[in-house]
Amino acid sequence: QFTNEDYELVKKDIPNIDKISGRINVWRNNTVSYKKEYGNYDIIACHPGYGYYETLDILEGRFINDDDIKDFRKVVIISTIVRDALFKGGEEPMGKFIHVSGIPFKVTGVFSDVGGDRDMQRIYVPLSTAQRIFNYGNKISTIGVVTKDIDVEESRAMTEDVRQTLAQVHKFDPNDQRAVFV
Repeated sequence: QFTNEDYELVKKDIPNIDKISGRINVWRNNTVSYKKEYGNYDIIACHPGYGYYETLDILEGRFINDDDIKDFRKVVIISTIVRDALFKGGEEPMGKFIHVSGIPFKVTGVFSDVGGDRDMQRIYVPLSTAQRIFNYGNKISTIGVVTKDIDVEESRAMTEDVRQTLAQVHKFDPNDQRAVFV
């Protein structure tokens, strides 16, 4: 189980990271609603860097930013499928409040995802906000990184650096390939 401290450690100590994000899939009540419209969607809590991992095309507004994380903002970025399901008659979603598991979040972005319909049935919220609202404490399920422009050998060395760093903190054998999936 990763923590915010693991995220900060990897971010600070591992060279050649271009973008980094923690992630939590919120598995609890995934009902998202606006007025009388509702649906169940995947709720992804993440840092701003996560937008670089996915093939997101921000159509309106923006993705999660550093201020959202720092200030525990209740903002949400919705897919076009979620927008079309919740906002009928062409109503503009930007700046409106939708309910995520019964809690109001302000829509600050709409995205399209070239990954297909399944990937489009999701929303993004700031990781720090989700940790507080959904009682995850300081837990993170995944830490993902995008490397700078490095070659394969540098990438392998970076992988080993991450494994060694996390092995020291979590007391596992860095040679145990099952302890941390990279």
